[in-house]
Amino acid sequence: MNAPLKKMPATPVVAAAADRVAALDWTKLTEQLDGFGNAVIEGLLTPDECRAVSSLYPDDRQFRSHVHMA
Repeated sequence: MNAPLKKMPATPVVAAAADRVAALDWTKLTEQLDGFGNAVIEGLLTPDECRAVSSLYPDDRQFRSHVHMA
């Protein structure tokens, strides 16, 4: 059961984040996920982006209330 993805508007901020994601070493991240079940992605979000995301937390409509894992 997956929630529908929300399409992000094409803005310089979104483009910069997409560039950071594209530049990640996905082979290394895959190995970490396979080996440890998690991976740390340092610098994925800027401090301002982190604050923007955290400001959404009070709005329950933005997040799932439960995580269903198979």
